[in-house]
Amino acid sequence: ATVSVFFDPGRVALAELLWPALVDCDTIVLANKIDRDGVYFCRITVDQLLMFLRRLRFPQAQVDFVEAHRERLSHLRFDVGFDYRMDGDRLRIVKGAWYGVF
Repeated sequence: ATVSVFFDPGRVALAELLWPALVDCDTIVLANKIDRDGVYFCRITVDQLLMFLRRLRFPQAQVDFVEAHRERLSHLRFDVGFDYRMDGDRLRIVKGAWYGVF
């Protein structure tokens, strides 16, 4: 995270970028972009996916789908990520996405 020009660890706790609930994944990727950066958590569980969807306030229909099919999806792994930048002393998430192969 220290290679991100859009994150200031002196003003924001690292846990706001590398969410403790998601760091138990296969791979964490930091993507440097022109006007923001992104962080991706690869091969997370369905429970971690639900936490991500709720925290980023994804449409309730998506949360409801994953909740309703949680058991059927539990053998799969998902990738999630968000783009961010600093907004004064605050980390601002500007976009989130989730990926899975069904």
